[in-house]
Parts: sequence; structure tokens; C-alpha cells
Amino acid sequence: MGISNLEDEKNSDENRGMDGFQETSGMKEPRLPVYSTSPKKLWFPIVLCIIFSGLLAIMINIAGVPISFGLDEEELGFGASVVNALIFIGIGGFSAFIMIKLVKKKGIDLLEKIMMGSFLILGIFIVYFYGTYGFSFLEAAFPLGDFWFYLLIAISIGLGVLLVYLFAAPKFGERTKNLVVVIYGVLIGSFLPLLLPTWTALLILIGFSLYDIYSVKRGPIKEMMDQINARNGSASEGIISDEDDSWDWSDITLDIGIGDLAFYSMLTSITLISEEFGGPFLFNLSGNVFSFFMPFMFTITGVLLGAFLSFQFVKRHKMIPGLPLSIFIGIGMLALSIGLGVLIF
Repeated sequence: MGISNLEDEKNSDENRGMDGFQETSGMKEPRLPVYSTSPKKLWFPIVLCIIFSGLLAIMINIAGVPISFGLDEEELGFGASVVNALIFIGIGGFSAFIMIKLVKKKGIDLLEKIMMGSFLILGIFIVYFYGTYGFSFLEAAFPLGDFWFYLLIAISIGLGVLLVYLFAAPKFGERTKNLVVVIYGVLIGSFLPLLLPTWTALLILIGFSLYDIYSVKRGPIKEMMDQINARNGSASEGIISDEDDSWDWSDITLDIGIGDLAFYSMLTSITLISEEFGGPFLFNLSGNVFSFFMPFMFTITGVLLGAFLSFQFVKRHKMIPGLPLSIFIGIGMLALSIGLGVLIF
């Protein structure tokens, strides 16, 4: 979960293979789950994920969500939120630790295989989750026994395989890879707020933002990037000298991690469905339609401001954690909107 930059000349079509990746000494970098874009278009994937994940979250929330994660916040209070968040973050941190150990032992090429396996499982599960709602209407209109269930399973597996194929196949270029990253960002960003209680979700965002700092500076992400750089014979140093006047910031490519897009979308989706700390809370309080969207507008402003400030830091470092500024500013703006909403409405 980080934002990184590469010189445009290293990413030009002349230096890329057919699949859009830089090649060094005949070796292809593993296809990582990142959205590659220019600084001027940094906002585009973020806004795209936020809008579509928000719409999905609202639709499924209205239909009702039959699943939940962890301890019940209503019965056990804030302590349950802390425990839930620690479990979730612990699973993520442990998985990253195991992945790094495997990559160190088997080589960096294993990373792409792990990512593709994760994409496949995640894609099948989330597509099935969303598909149950659409197929429930078909089953009510055309009761055909278990036919719809098996059809949904087949479609979920088929779409999961298709997404992985579009992402990993060498014949597809950067635009296709970016599209798949956005799709997963939307699916994850809308799914997690539906699965998690509000305070658990917010604590998870805060926890992963703090972990992101460690991961990029000293942890799993840094180790993976060091291995990629070492294999390709490039330096791992991330500092760009202030005195380097030749650096043209209109000619760079920014890589935004899929985790960043998913968590940005997760935060903004919370504002659209949470009755504890979101638009529905203010709407129930006031009945004013504008109050419903007020937290969303404040939060998306905070997320985009954080992304802009992160880019300013990218000008000094080749890779920085993408979550902290956007998430912390976004949560701050969310809290501000709730406070103002209570006073105004």
C-alpha cells in the first residue's frame, strides 16, 4: 500500500514489453496490483473507485446484509471494536510476513503467483456475494430450484478467472491492468464497510495506515521492492536530490497500490451507509437530504487532499505510504462534517 514513481523514459513504450512492464536484462518485473498513472490523473482512479464503491455499498445496504465480522459492538461496546480491528490487522500483518518469507525463499516471481491466487479467491467470493442479491430476484420470478445457485457459482468462478487473466496475461497492456485494479478497488471498498461495524472499520483504517508507514519504510513492501530492484540491478535508494534540476515531474508515472484505492473507497463508503457516524446518522437526525451527503463530500475532499500532499512527498522519495495522509485527513474531515451537521441541522 504505497504510492511510487518511475521516470517516464523507463516506462516508455520503447522500454516496455508487450504487457507494459519495464524489462531489464531480459527479465520481466512481476505484475504488481497497482494503478499506473500520471500526476495530472492521480485523482481519476481514486474518484472512480469512490463513486462506484459508494453506489454498490448503498444498494446492498438497502437490500440488507446477511453477514458480519467479529464481536458485536452494540453488546460489548468499544472494546469489541478494538478486538475486531486487532484481529483484522493481525491477519493482514501475519499474511504479509508469511508472504515475505516465501518470496525470500522461492524468489520474487512467487509474488505474482501469490497475488494472482489472492485475486482469484477474492474475486470469486465477492462476485458471489453481490450476485446473491441479483439472483434472488430471478429466483423469485422464475423458481427453478438449485439452477440459479449453480449458475451463480459458475458465473462467479468464470468472472474471477477472467479478471485474473486480464490482469496477468502478457498480451494485455497497462490500461487493462488498471481497469482490473479499479474493479477490485471498487469491490473491496464497498464490501468491507458492509461486512464490518462502523467503529471496527474506522479503527482498521487507522491501524493499517500506521502499519503502512512501517511496511513501506522497513517492512514487507520495502523488502519486496528491494528484491525487485536487486534482481533488475537498480538502486533501492528512494531519495531524489533537491539539487537535481533535470527531474521533469510531467514525465513520471505514479503507481497507486490497490490497497490504497480499496481503503480510500472503504472510508468514503462508510459515510454513505453508517447510522453511527455517517450521512444516515445526520439524515435520521435532521431529515435534510443535504445532510446525508455532507459527510461524503467532506471525506472525499480529505482523501483527495491527502493524495495531493502524498504526491508532494513523492517528489522527494520514490515510494511513500499511500494511506496515512488520505485516511487521517479523511477521518478528520468526516468528524468535522458530523460535528457541523449536528450543530447546523
